[in-house]
Amino acid sequence: MTTPPSVYWITGAGSGIGLALARALARRGDHVIASGRRPEALAALQQEFPDNMTPLPVDVTDKVAMEDLFGRPEVAHLKRLDGVILSAGICEYVHVDNLDPTLFERVMQTNFQGAVLSTRAALPLLRQSAASASRPAVLAAVSSMSTYVGFPRAQAYGASKAALSYFLDSLRCDLAPEISVCTIYPGFIETPMTEQNDFPMPMMLSAEQAAHRILSALEKRPRRIVLPWRMHALLTLARALPGIWYGMAIPRLTRQRRVAP
Repeated sequence: MTTPPSVYWITGAGSGIGLALARALARRGDHVIASGRRPEALAALQQEFPDNMTPLPVDVTDKVAMEDLFGRPEVAHLKRLDGVILSAGICEYVHVDNLDPTLFERVMQTNFQGAVLSTRAALPLLRQSAASASRPAVLAAVSSMSTYVGFPRAQAYGASKAALSYFLDSLRCDLAPEISVCTIYPGFIETPMTEQNDFPMPMMLSAEQAAHRILSALEKRPRRIVLPWRMHALLTLARALPGIWYGMAIPRLTRQRRVAP
């Protein structure tokens, strides 16, 4: 008996890690529901994979749109979701002399509240999959290694990802064992988001490398995925030795940023 292809929902599928994940899943034969804010990017993705890519444009911060997302005609036939990877996210840097509350609201709305709304939308279909499958459905979301230690100007981004990480840790307690919840902690990944950075980004991976490692790891249903491992080890050490991190490394990073062109 032939096993039907898995069905995955990817948010943030229009660019970056989300786009690379959608492509990698489609190439291996899974069916992908691709969501993002830009319909034209999702349409291009469907043209690339016409047989197993369904575009589902949506702003994950829109409560009304998210309320009945899977009741829309293009996906109303779905009976299950075997996997969900929440990759929608933004980064805006803070100027400490102007702690703009609207900036914090924007970042938190997308990176945290958007994940909450997405999880709420997906849970019924994930539970359908879990009830009929021999292994747990998977719910994963892209957090960040910026949650390990403080970084300059990352007050909004880091706080939003820390909130997301705790949300997933707590959710894991309530959804196990039917649904496996995984927190993905990337370091620097080559995406349109990191193109705006004006500081050194060591150990950078391409979005395609990140997607390959994420999907390979998800087969084992882990609690977390870290990539690259060396960056994880470095920042774990920095968290254990905060005096060195905040006393030596951060001033050096700040100086390099100030002299950057």
